[in-house]
Amino acid sequence: MAATFDLAGALRWLELAEHELLLFAAVFFALGALDELLVDLAWLRLRLAGKARDVRATGAPDAPLLGPAAVLIPAWGEAEVIAAMLRHCRKSWPQTAVRFYAGCYRNDAATLAAMIAGAGGDARVRIVV
Repeated sequence: MAATFDLAGALRWLELAEHELLLFAAVFFALGALDELLVDLAWLRLRLAGKARDVRATGAPDAPLLGPAAVLIPAWGEAEVIAAMLRHCRKSWPQTAVRFYAGCYRNDAATLAAMIAGAGGDARVRIVV
């Protein structure tokens, strides 16, 4: 006796599994959204009560870092702005303990050329292709 494969039955089971996974994901998305809403409401309550404080960085811009730091800069089609942005980053963070990792795709030659120009030979800037 040859066993037959019931395609319609298999598709029904697949549809049921898909439905259950969708419900599972929806519940966890809803829990994540509820968590974010509660944080926002707590901040709003503190703000309205006058207990929320705005904290501003008060250190000198050229103060030494407490340890090494890395700034990751992903770019795609950013040839018009990336050179100025890299120059500004180098000027804003003069510390030697910071590294700038500027990444671009190998098929984006214009952005790569702008990154090289913006790096200005600074050893702290690493271009990742």
